[in-house]
Amino acid sequence: MELVPRRVRKLSGDKKPSAENPVRQVEELRDQPAWVLLGEPGAGKSEAFGMEARATGGLCIPIAKFLSDDPDPRWNGTTLFLDGLDETRASGGDRSTLLKVRAHLRKLGNPKFRIACRAADWFGSTDSQAISDASPDGQLPIFALEPLSDAEIKEVLQKNHEIPDPDGFVEQARNRGIDGLLNNPQTLRLLAEAIRDGQWPNTRQETFDLACRKLADEDNKAIRVQLRMQAISVERILAAAGQLCAVLLLSDKSGLALDAENADQHFPLINDFGPDDLAVARLATGRKLFRPSTDGEERVVPSHRSIAEYLGAKWLAEQIDHRGLPLGRVLNLFHGQDERTIAGLRGLYGWLALHCQAARQRLIEADPLTVIVYGDVKPMSLEDKRKLLNGLRQEARQHLAFRWEVPSATPFGALADQGLADEFSEALRTSERDDASQAYADCVLDILYEGEPIPELATTIKAVVVEGSWWPRVRSEALKVWLKLLPSPEDALALLDSINDHRLDDADDELAGQLLRHLYPVHIGAEGLLHYLHAPKKRNHIGGFSMFFGYELPRIAPVSHLPILLDQLAERTDLAFSDEVKFSLDCRRMLGALVSRGVEIHGDAITDERLYRWLGIGADKYGKNRREKEHLEAIAQWLRARPER
Repeated sequence: MELVPRRVRKLSGDKKPSAENPVRQVEELRDQPAWVLLGEPGAGKSEAFGMEARATGGLCIPIAKFLSDDPDPRWNGTTLFLDGLDETRASGGDRSTLLKVRAHLRKLGNPKFRIACRAADWFGSTDSQAISDASPDGQLPIFALEPLSDAEIKEVLQKNHEIPDPDGFVEQARNRGIDGLLNNPQTLRLLAEAIRDGQWPNTRQETFDLACRKLADEDNKAIRVQLRMQAISVERILAAAGQLCAVLLLSDKSGLALDAENADQHFPLINDFGPDDLAVARLATGRKLFRPSTDGEERVVPSHRSIAEYLGAKWLAEQIDHRGLPLGRVLNLFHGQDERTIAGLRGLYGWLALHCQAARQRLIEADPLTVIVYGDVKPMSLEDKRKLLNGLRQEARQHLAFRWEVPSATPFGALADQGLADEFSEALRTSERDDASQAYADCVLDILYEGEPIPELATTIKAVVVEGSWWPRVRSEALKVWLKLLPSPEDALALLDSINDHRLDDADDELAGQLLRHLYPVHIGAEGLLHYLHAPKKRNHIGGFSMFFGYELPRIAPVSHLPILLDQLAERTDLAFSDEVKFSLDCRRMLGALVSRGVEIHGDAITDERLYRWLGIGADKYGKNRREKEHLEAIAQWLRARPER
């Protein structure tokens, strides 16, 4: 399997990407003494840790193993990659695990370290305070693992999953509304496994169900021949695996031992799990549902925690709904000291809400966010979705940043049900502008953006865009949703013109940036584009407007547009860089990039006078230009090859 180098972004309070907080490769963090890596389930945190540990000579070790005994003195001076904090914790909000990690790190003389954890299971400042003073420099930056990019998705599909047409695969997933599953390595693999026979799932539940069946199948024909007379169905194997996984998760064990000689407190003997049929349980551990543990021979662990959570929840639901397992007894196991869902059981909790009819209402009422993020609410009834939506409203009232630690809004799209259109409209039409109403509206807009379109809401959504009393982020999200509904180009252009003419407030140019990206070059031509170029309203703000002109325009401008744009820029007298000029450095980058590209492509076909005007774009009153090095070198190289010019 070929692993893709991963990218991360430092978490900040407002979560807004900017030039001061760029996406970085994990390898760029090597000089930092300590940091934390967060990501959603299956995002590839462990693989990223393993790659980086191998590349740097560090030691990648599960936190449970790191804490199981006194630290090995040989680890002194070694960069430690401590993986699986969320899998080690015993209860939500518990600081003891990190306090123990801190004590071990101090025994080793405070070496460089990194910690990996699920984003929803990192307890913010509480955790940072518990461990940051073990960092060699006292700092502990938090980074979130970025989703796979489109190029990375296609590379993984082709190289790791042998999909001959990755572009077609991605397009098929997008047409079925499940392309959100592609940017997570685990769900990408599950999806690739699930559709090899041509069956395309429509929901996350169907994806996991089909994938688990694939993992439960026996690939070896010789073994299949031997098992023909036993007639053990896939359903029995999945049920046996589900029972093992449920016990593993609820007891917070690492895996199971297949022989008593290799059993210990972290790997109990399979017999101790009390399977209904030990032979079937052993058969299940030999399928792809489980994999060998790196912690010793004759030990296995689930193929992935997400698989264990799905199968474990399905087995528990069967026991509660049909076999008399007391619901209260099970639900008590999910709650920590703060009455919230135990961190390590959130995946099990989310899937149980889907599979178990008897437990669903109580699970939704107690923790709607976990049900949405960790399970699959799309197959639920309209009434269930309405209760989840009301639950999100209550969460917003109790804690404005209730979604801050959720790295992706994709799961919220499952709530975008046509039957909830009135509820969505109510949230967006409210006259209330308190923080809770704003946070809830922001959540509703994520639901509408990530989910299936509801065209009848277009007018309501546009009203949010133009209403200046909403938070800028809410208005920006509303514009994203409105554009997704594919308004006419004339309507979008009219909205941009109202902003450009100062009839509509856009304090940070974010709305204008989105509209320009949506309309150019198909609906705004080269002749009219620079009409919208102005000094940014907030000079130091790096957002959609400055990113469009500074980075996207030079790259996407059609070749035929370049002479028109450059001739217009040469006539502008407000672009010269001086202390008085309000334009940002991104504008300077745009000018240099357009000039260098235009000269390289069209320089041989224009007169000396026109070339001279192009080269003078952005010059101050003394004729001095402040171009970036790459653009200066490109222009210089072109001129060196043409001394007569």
